[in-house]
Amino acid sequence: FLQKRQGILDGVCITGGEPTLQKDLPQLLRSIKALGYPIKLDTNGCRPQMLRQLVSDGLVDYVAMDIKNSPERYGLTVGLEKPDLRAMEESIRFLLSGAVDYELRTTVVLPLHTEASVSQMGQWLYSLNGGEKIPRLYLQPFVDRDTVPVAGLSAPDASVLDTFVSKLTPFVAFVKVRGI
Repeated sequence: FLQKRQGILDGVCITGGEPTLQKDLPQLLRSIKALGYPIKLDTNGCRPQMLRQLVSDGLVDYVAMDIKNSPERYGLTVGLEKPDLRAMEESIRFLLSGAVDYELRTTVVLPLHTEASVSQMGQWLYSLNGGEKIPRLYLQPFVDRDTVPVAGLSAPDASVLDTFVSKLTPFVAFVKVRGI
């Protein structure tokens, strides 16, 4: 498929589930790179060692990392009682180091995200960046689908997203809402 589309496609995005859980991911990326494609990796940051290795080996050109919520509401958002956030924090710090072009993004889901949790998320990211503003963060509204296993979730409207942007601006240099 990719061989036939050389010169037509701009690049390849590796997404999931969580792609860094696949032990053969480096081999796949080497094959794609051999065809000349730039590669974007979507990740939740749970495998910082794999992320570092992929970047070090030149197999990833851009990383989009999902920041699910504030530390206090992370477990609620991902469905785990007590998630270990150390791996995610290590991945965030690695991306903030500038080793690869990246974005941090949050899919905003009501009622999982609140003004308080968004503000706490901004404070958390700010602290991970040594008390300096995070360069950029994208907010995108949740889109309900038949495959979502939890009922009662919804997308925020534009005014709620604007409020969330205002809660983040003390901690993030550039906050943009996309997808509306």
